[in-house]
Amino acid sequence: MAQAAAPFAPAGASAPLQHAASAVVGALMLPWQRRPCLSQNHSSDHHHHYQQQQQQLRAYAAAKATGKQKGGAKGKGAAAPKKKPKARIEVKKMDEKDPLLQRVLTMLVPQDRSAPAEAPEALAANQAHAKAYSSRKMAEHKAWRAGMLDKLRLKQAALAALPPALRLAAAQEDLEPFPLTRHALYETPPEGYRG
Repeated sequence: MAQAAAPFAPAGASAPLQHAASAVVGALMLPWQRRPCLSQNHSSDHHHHYQQQQQQLRAYAAAKATGKQKGGAKGKGAAAPKKKPKARIEVKKMDEKDPLLQRVLTMLVPQDRSAPAEAPEALAANQAHAKAYSSRKMAEHKAWRAGMLDKLRLKQAALAALPPALRLAAAQEDLEPFPLTRHALYETPPEGYRG
């Protein structure tokens, strides 16, 4: 069967040159513009490739069908492999005669943590020191509270002594926040404010 020369190949060109020319022009053309290839080798390669694709599709469809029959996962070709059961850890029975276990058990037994017995003279001296400390701290607290009450009483007396116009202004609570850039005049309070 004589081959017809490709219209885009030079006249009298060899078969491989005609095949190459048709392949280049076919690649540049859109799918509906392409002409069938005139080379026998190219058409046989194409036919062989088509047969391989069909064979792969049939094999995939058969594998998918057998996977569904065996109860495989939906949408997968083969059945999912079964998970192996986890090995269980064997727990040995407790041997009560084990010396290491006995030492651990004796460490876990709660021990008596009572305070050691003191001599009666030392105990009486400690109690007297505790009472003296408690009474001193209570006296300091009472003095601080009395001072705060005196200051509050003096503040209320000063507000009552103001003229009526200033008294209304002084009675209003100042809720304005302190400025963020303020600084203390002293790192420690002055002498008059200590103690």
